[in-house]
Amino acid sequence: MSLTSQATTFLNDAAFNNSVTAFSPANTANGRLLMWLDSTRWMCQGMYLFTETCTLLDTMGVTEHQWAGWMTIEANKFWFYALFLGIVIGILQLASLSAPMSPSSEDEKEEEKVKEKFTELEKKYFQKRSKIMRQLMVDGCDLVIPSGVVGWYVASCSNTSMLMLTSTVLAAVDIWGRVNSTG
Repeated sequence: MSLTSQATTFLNDAAFNNSVTAFSPANTANGRLLMWLDSTRWMCQGMYLFTETCTLLDTMGVTEHQWAGWMTIEANKFWFYALFLGIVIGILQLASLSAPMSPSSEDEKEEEKVKEKFTELEKKYFQKRSKIMRQLMVDGCDLVIPSGVVGWYVASCSNTSMLMLTSTVLAAVDIWGRVNSTG
């Protein structure tokens, strides 16, 4: 279950990574900060995948190495850092996202076009906002797993399982929505 949850979250993060620059252009200070944080997050995610791969046979019980326990803890630290940076990125994106202002026009025909365009802008705003909020929830739920393995946070098995299930379902809904919208 844990490996499935991690794989689903990784696939969701991989697709979410492309949207960081869509929210904030790189030529602004906030955009450069977001790109730097996102690059650091992906470096941590890559280190997590590398160190987790080194312990995969030990996790499956195929081999036993003395360093496997230590390596698993280090892998989960990198995963924690990646998730934490994802949360910081999401908060910054929410802070920089601005709702469209309601325009007014004196001409009736023009006002109808303006209202239609405003409705479209408002819809896009709420779609972006809900996407960021969903990713924040996924990262927040997943944060319990590596922090529990490292020993930074103690949670019961039932709470951890519930959070894993929640993050997996949210990530799967996001992935399913992207798959259906592209084809």
